[in-house]
Amino acid sequence: MRLNRMVDDLVGLFDTLFPNNRRDVIVVGHSMGGAIAAHAVSSKRIQNVRGLILIDIVEGSAMDSLSAIPMFINARPKTFDSVENAIYWHIESDSIQNHESARLSVPSLLVPVKD
Repeated sequence: MRLNRMVDDLVGLFDTLFPNNRRDVIVVGHSMGGAIAAHAVSSKRIQNVRGLILIDIVEGSAMDSLSAIPMFINARPKTFDSVENAIYWHIESDSIQNHESARLSVPSLLVPVKD
């Protein structure tokens, strides 16, 4: 994924959610999202920006990690035998480190597969 594509996605999402926006906007971004927010705001493609809040932005590291995203996605199982197996995989792979968080969040990530 390229930064320009992610900026385009952010601007497109904003335009879809807030068409013809005339209100003042404060854009907030965390980590890599901060890099995306900063570039979107500096491109002046989001109107009426009154502020930009960047939290824990490490743009160089975040941008460097983009090349690893396809490898990470390809390493994930395509299916799980059960919700419990999906929760177990997320914990064992360190995708999610808190057992309770995994128990609550993983089921909503799953889509049933039709035979």
